[in-house]
Amino acid sequence: MRQSLAMDVFSDKERASGTSITGLARRIPYGLGSLISGALFSAGLFALSIFLGGVISLFDPLLYYIFFRNYEKRE
Repeated sequence: MRQSLAMDVFSDKERASGTSITGLARRIPYGLGSLISGALFSAGLFALSIFLGGVISLFDPLLYYIFFRNYEKRE
């Protein structure tokens, strides 16, 4: 769904750059999340790490809805 929306939002000329940037914006937090989660695991805070991961992962679809709810598809 995300890639389909990106293909519609970006022009033909911008698609490669646009999907690369959006992919990078999604993957950088995964790396930071692993670092933070590792620190929490080392401190013995297993449940907190899993809980925070679940809560944070809910932000992805929520933010997509907020930013693109009024988007009208091109014909």
